[in-house]
Amino acid sequence: MAVHKNGVKQGGAPKLDDCLTPDDNTDLDASTARHGLLLKLGGGTTNFLRADGSWAAPPGAAGGEANTASNQGSGTAVFIQKTGVDLEFNAIKSENNRLSVALDGVTHDVELTVNEANIDHDALTNFAADEHFTEASIDHTNITAGNGADHTYIDQDVTTSGTPSFSSVTATTVNATTLDTNVAAAGVTLAGTTLAADGTDTHIDITVTPKGNAGIVIASTSPPAVTTNKLYNNAGVLTFDGVSLESGGGDFTGPGSSTDNAIVRFDGTGGKTGQNSGITIDDSNNMTMAGELDMNSQDIDNAKTVTFIAEVDDGNSGAADTIDWTTGQKHKSTLTANCTYTFTAPQGPCNLLLKVVQDGTGSRTVTWPATVKWPTNGTAPTLSTGVNDVDIITFYYDGTNYYGVASLDFA
Repeated sequence: MAVHKNGVKQGGAPKLDDCLTPDDNTDLDASTARHGLLLKLGGGTTNFLRADGSWAAPPGAAGGEANTASNQGSGTAVFIQKTGVDLEFNAIKSENNRLSVALDGVTHDVELTVNEANIDHDALTNFAADEHFTEASIDHTNITAGNGADHTYIDQDVTTSGTPSFSSVTATTVNATTLDTNVAAAGVTLAGTTLAADGTDTHIDITVTPKGNAGIVIASTSPPAVTTNKLYNNAGVLTFDGVSLESGGGDFTGPGSSTDNAIVRFDGTGGKTGQNSGITIDDSNNMTMAGELDMNSQDIDNAKTVTFIAEVDDGNSGAADTIDWTTGQKHKSTLTANCTYTFTAPQGPCNLLLKVVQDGTGSRTVTWPATVKWPTNGTAPTLSTGVNDVDIITFYYDGTNYYGVASLDFA
């Protein structure tokens, strides 16, 4: 093949690589007006050939493309910022096991699920213990029994125009226009508070079982329109079926504790409250009294024996001694000096006995009260004077005077 004097082979179409190395000129460079060769490379890694035939860094080369992202609406922001070509977003996660976050790989949805079993209602703030609802009003027509846990606690006013259906209610105040026997069938628990009726319904047909120390307060002061088989408050008097339970009717109520074998006596005049007495009857029918027996002018019949608990010992007489017949009808007095006696009268006419004993000296004398009367012209007997001599003086008291007889010198 012949070669052109400039280095191109003769006898065929020349190829670019058969040519000599081009010089460093720009006359063959491509431009917007003609085809040509690639421009001389400028070196470096950040410039690119532009369509106008110049080398330059692409737009946004220092921070990525000019486009960016932004959050819309008033919710929590997901987009953070753009750093270079990187769009940064906040991650979505749950801080505890009460809420689960998952990505649906098919629909590409971020799914949030509330784990009800992991929620401790008592740990919620701004709620009372076991309080699930604080709504001002709850429509009973939209409440169903469920599994018993959904509607166990309702702590606000309840209004309804239908029939409520739930397993139980713990309520501070339940105001109901119609709250009748349907609730009673399920059972209503009151937390020591008020169950009341309002509107046109002036009574509540309901069965309530109190627990612990809880009580039932019937606040209405007027009877219902129909009183048959109704328990109600009639101006402060507990009444059932038109009959007062506070004036002799109803169950008899005893004291909180009792004395074994004691006879129960009425407390007040209500006719249904009892209390302990000081009278006991043991298993052998022996009766013991803690007070006096007043027969109110009635007889004691068929008595076999009557005994006294003890002889009343008045001790040494000294120069003056008082015999108190209200403490017993049998007394003993030891003369330690010439003595003047004073008598305290018994409660009524009776027979009395005084045992007079001389001390170790003897020869003591007695001066009797003026109300003591003696036989034989009213002359008092001369008592025995020997050492330790015993004289028995008996009296019949008629309510005014003491009629005495002496039995002297018992050895």
